[in-house]
Amino acid sequence: MGKRRVRATAQEKSAAALDLRGLSLAELGRHGEAAVHFERALAIDPRAAETAFHLGNSLLALERLPDAQLAFERALQLRSKYAGAKNGLGAILARLGDEDAAIVAFREALAIDPAFADAACNLGTVLLETGDVAEAARWFERAIELDPGNSHVYLQLVRSRSKPLEAARLAAMEALTARTNGLGRPARIELHFALAKAYEDAERYDDAFRQLAAGNALKRAELAYDPAPELSLLRNLQRVVDPPLLESLRGYGNPSEQPIFVFGMARSGSTLVEQILAAHPAVAAAGEIATFGRLTAELRPPIGTGAPLAAVGASLRAIGDRYLEATALIAGAAPRITDKTLANFSLAPLIHIALPNARLIHVRRDWLDTCFSCFATLFLGTYVPFSYDLGELARYYHAYDQLVTRWRAILPADRFLEVSYEAVVADIETEARRIVAFCGLPWDDACLAFQGARRAVHTASAFQVRQPLYTTAIGRAQRFGAHLEPLITAMAACNHP
Repeated sequence: MGKRRVRATAQEKSAAALDLRGLSLAELGRHGEAAVHFERALAIDPRAAETAFHLGNSLLALERLPDAQLAFERALQLRSKYAGAKNGLGAILARLGDEDAAIVAFREALAIDPAFADAACNLGTVLLETGDVAEAARWFERAIELDPGNSHVYLQLVRSRSKPLEAARLAAMEALTARTNGLGRPARIELHFALAKAYEDAERYDDAFRQLAAGNALKRAELAYDPAPELSLLRNLQRVVDPPLLESLRGYGNPSEQPIFVFGMARSGSTLVEQILAAHPAVAAAGEIATFGRLTAELRPPIGTGAPLAAVGASLRAIGDRYLEATALIAGAAPRITDKTLANFSLAPLIHIALPNARLIHVRRDWLDTCFSCFATLFLGTYVPFSYDLGELARYYHAYDQLVTRWRAILPADRFLEVSYEAVVADIETEARRIVAFCGLPWDDACLAFQGARRAVHTASAFQVRQPLYTTAIGRAQRFGAHLEPLITAMAACNHP
């Protein structure tokens, strides 16, 4: 017995050492390596609830959502009253679009630990996305009471407001930002973006831009992003895909009319268009699922390599079939399903070949407003990496604009529709009817009553879309005047090399 206990203790120490090493790697942002250490620790000590929780956190940071969910559920099986794991599970459920279940999980975490500031903030965030602004604000205020130094709560609080922040709250944010120590880079970035929004709401545009410049510079510095390969790919797509190629590959794809692809630049108004469609009883909303891009990454043989067109066509047909299989659970019995993966703008011709009856909707917004709105948004993780430098932002936008202009010229007009964000805001009924008719659906008045609807859409725009339509976003960039000269100059250089 004694020897077995000593051996078990040694195993526990080994697992604890691996767990500690994993935590150190996670602190450095090396979540892939951290997850390996946590998995090894769990293999040695399968009863370690905290290690399962740590694994869930790293998998969440890696965007491995199903695996992260399993890790948090494992932690809860080992310790049912584990507030941190409940909070982690809630975060996964929210990202997967199950808002009701996420709200339950966050409330359960707070029932276990009423002083859990992160859970209070997360609960407020999901309530905000569902349109319950008043209760969301209460939970943000509660989170600040529990943790006055939590930068993320301030960012969420200002997002929830359409009027200037109270002087005391603004002063607290300013004091927190002024700290010279004890404030890590992620927290400082969040505070800069939060202050920028607060100053903009107060019409202090010079102060707002100074905060944006600081926050974007810090965020860009932490990204390992090289724009050259991406820009080269966008330019090469124009060269490879032409009308003769499209004609030669006609007839290979899956004929389903179910998919509707909505795409464009980030902050272009695509969420608004998707919500109009998602309110239709015949439409299911998938949000940003990136499924088609993952499937085309496996395209064999690739287009443009001289491979026989029949082989390419057969491969694209298989991709169309697999896409429909992958989205079947989300679509259910709905005749249509929307896919709002923005990056699909680059894949529009491949989508058309693989799914020739799919509708492609490109949402366009004034370029300066689009770019500035990107610059003013702190995106999740490494999403939209080109948005944190005005020069890179201009060059990416130019490449995107050239590509979608090309697609509009060569794709059939009954399959490719361009929608103006400004036109939708100016006359939503006319534009909504045009969009619904393009998708081959009968008109339904629900498409004008979509605001407040709860849908599985989690983007920087989701909250705004659930509010009454407003025109203040149109011409927003003009308020920042000369501060945007670097952006305008970079765009001019793209247009006149």
